[in-house]
Amino acid sequence: MVAPAERTVMFLDMRDSTRLYEAIGDVAAEHTLRRAVNLCARQIQAARGAVVRSTGDGLLAVFDDAAAALAAAQQIQIELLKHKIEGIAIGVHGGPILAVKGDLYGDVVNVAARLCSLALAGEILSTTDTAKSVPAAVYADVQDMDNFFVKGRREPVHVVKVRWKRSNEETAYHRLEEQAALQSLRIEAGSGSYVVGSQKVELTVGRADADILIPDRMVSRRHAVIRYTSRRFVLTDQSLNGTFIRYETGQEVSARRESIDIVGAGAIGFGNPTEVPETRVLFRST
Repeated sequence: MVAPAERTVMFLDMRDSTRLYEAIGDVAAEHTLRRAVNLCARQIQAARGAVVRSTGDGLLAVFDDAAAALAAAQQIQIELLKHKIEGIAIGVHGGPILAVKGDLYGDVVNVAARLCSLALAGEILSTTDTAKSVPAAVYADVQDMDNFFVKGRREPVHVVKVRWKRSNEETAYHRLEEQAALQSLRIEAGSGSYVVGSQKVELTVGRADADILIPDRMVSRRHAVIRYTSRRFVLTDQSLNGTFIRYETGQEVSARRESIDIVGAGAIGFGNPTEVPETRVLFRST
């Protein structure tokens, strides 16, 4: 087996491409998507990175070091803006990876993919450890965020946002961070309304013996727990059939016997996808 090598991995993904196809039609959307992916590939290669493979609506790339990867990510977003293309989210993480038969494997790849899934359109997310390894000039563009869980890891990773255009964004972020302790998550389930926050830090969901009761056979008796901890809302699935989350942005994630962060607003399906109304609740952080 090939020994792991220290590299920096980048995932890119076009957010909500389904909505793009609906908005402008199949031909125009496919053309826009291909333009975006090709532009990203050119910037990766210009920064001496390598495109490993296509991920459908995006790319997986690898770089020799974090500074090149983060600089490439910034330039990608700048070039996309110049070409009036929106929607690319980027996740970057570095460490030991395995390269086998033209593909990449390992914890570093999983973390980079998770960061990409967390990033909003136009955002670049990285881990603190990766960002700290870059020169001071690059690190000056880093904005602290919070801890997030990654599938397969017991402990969360600390995430930072890498700015790529100058604005007063940092000041606004710190004001939000100071107010985060007062944040709450409101859940609408059937005719009931529930709040998780500083006053009630935990809600259980299940078919029986739970705060939020969902009487459906696809829902486990003790299906999930939603907790407010360290200024974050974390859903821990304990079920047989899993939990499905769809955010207002159109992004969809799922969890089975693992923890996942809940941010913004959207719908949660317990035991079924969110399209099934009998097992769906709505949520919004306020």
